Amino acid sequence: MISSKSISSLNVLAVAVPREFAVEWGLPPESIEVASDLPAAMSRLVGGNWCPELVVVYQGIPDQFAAADVETFVGQIPMTRCVVVFGPWCESIGRTEQVWPIGWCIPLQHAAVRLQQELADRQSDEPPLPPTASRDEGFVDSAVKTLLNSETLLSGRTVRVEPGDEPFGLFLKEAVQALGGELVECDKQANVELLATTLVDELVVRSVAERRAANPNATLLVVTELATPTDVEKLTAAGCDGVLSQLRFVEQLAANLEAADTR
Repeated sequence: MISSKSISSLNVLAVAVPREFAVEWGLPPESIEVASDLPAAMSRLVGGNWCPELVVVYQGIPDQFAAADVETFVGQIPMTRCVVVFGPWCESIGRTEQVWPIGWCIPLQHAAVRLQQELADRQSDEPPLPPTASRDEGFVDSAVKTLLNSETLLSGRTVRVEPGDEPFGLFLKEAVQALGGELVECDKQANVELLATTLVDELVVRSVAERRAANPNATLLVVTELATPTDVEKLTAAGCDGVLSQLRFVEQLAANLEAADTR
């Protein structure tokens, strides 16, 4: 959760953000302007008497916002930090439609981490991503900054990586070493175990249970981008300590390690 202290001094415009998400993300009522839709948000910006430092938009269904409204709204905030959060029903956006600047767009599960990063960038006077940024530029911006600030995240820890496929497994191993971890062979025990998979099926759940039984004291994490809430429940029941996103691996790894250290 984003602390109220860090965000309370910001002018924040929240567009169509459900109340429960605003609370979860730590957006205190006293620091934000709330708009139910884009026309309401645009009318708030007319006249130049108030300018947000951070804009957060939530899109819960495809075609929720008219393309013309999005274009006009983006034209009003070209130099403003903006995060567009897509709900579960919008996960295919980017392939089937694209009205928002793609570099601003993230899935719901990445919202809290992305907002934290935006706050950190603002505090260090880093410029916001422009609306012309590509998806790759957005990912690289996030990943590089996180890696540079996390070089000792795994220092003093042994790590076992079980790759789902060779290219992504290689990335995980390189990331572990960049974060200061010591890789161990697949038949060895480690402080941290990373299981990478594309899909979560019964074989993966069984593998998690077997690894938990073989190494009960490890921090056991699954890295995937396609886990449903039901999948997460099954993995947790099998002994998994956390499910990490491939696109936010480092940030979520830090949070899970911190939680494990406090247990």
